[in-house]
Amino acid sequence: MMRTSYLSNIYGKKTNLGISLCMDYKRWRAKSFKLFTMPNLPETRVIRSRIFEKVDLDYMGPLSIKADNGIVKRWIALFTCFTTRAVRLELAENLTAETFLHILKRFIARREYPKSILSDNANQFQLIFKIIMEENANFIAEKGMVWKNTVPRKCIRTNYRTY
Repeated sequence: MMRTSYLSNIYGKKTNLGISLCMDYKRWRAKSFKLFTMPNLPETRVIRSRIFEKVDLDYMGPLSIKADNGIVKRWIALFTCFTTRAVRLELAENLTAETFLHILKRFIARREYPKSILSDNANQFQLIFKIIMEENANFIAEKGMVWKNTVPRKCIRTNYRTY
């Protein structure tokens, strides 16, 4: 009795191991792939608008670039259009608010004023927002711009849905 129960247990484990490694068995037990249901896109991403009318703003880097005086660090400001997903890249020498203000002015000179800007809570974005508000309190309102910041430490997938 003991021998049969012991041996059947050993053989059962080996049999199960052999079955689980069998490709035919895996194919027979496989489940078909099902896509998860995607949520609806927010209105800002669906409504037709001019390019870069609604913009997401972020920094990328640092990148090491070889210059005459050696290797220097540079950053890239990413302006992403919500509607078309087009990307505009602007090179930044450093992360100061003054450099970002120049980048924003270059972007506005090339493309018109965006109606809305969504940025994260990076220090340079917060500082430039304060500078713009101090210099000309109605600057954003005059141009019809809305500047929103994402919630700190929020998942990157929700950035486009908070808008």
